[in-house]
Amino acid sequence: MGIFDFDLLTLLTGYLFLSFGRTQAGVFALGQGLLIDIFSSGPDGLSAFIYVSVFLGIYLGSLFFNFQTVKGQIIIVSLAVFLKHATLQAASVLFFGSMVLSTPLFFAAAVSIIGTGLLTPLLYGFFDRLRGIPAGEEDAPALEDLKDPTWENDRY
Repeated sequence: MGIFDFDLLTLLTGYLFLSFGRTQAGVFALGQGLLIDIFSSGPDGLSAFIYVSVFLGIYLGSLFFNFQTVKGQIIIVSLAVFLKHATLQAASVLFFGSMVLSTPLFFAAAVSIIGTGLLTPLLYGFFDRLRGIPAGEEDAPALEDLKDPTWENDRY
């Protein structure tokens, strides 16, 4: 774990949840965890468990915060990265019987949580541009259109 460790897999899981739905994001999280388990030397199922818990954190966070807003994206992804680090520490205590708590570990986790959260809206906008979805408020409908849409008035 480096000092500038941004969690791109959590970002991608959140983006898939936001853009394609919870089923696709859950399958991605489980598949990514299993793929990491295949190529890592850790206990079998550890990465799958961690990334499924990240998905559940994103899902539960989306129940309490609006994932469509920038503020909600930052909060939910930051909480999911925090949950990932907490789950990893809890699993290390469970599997290995020891926990190493040090200032550099807390500092690296804090930088990862804050950095990933702040990077979230930028990368989500970039991913939307790659998909061809225009971003920004200039493409949003006006408030008057939302209150009184013309298509409702044209019914017979």
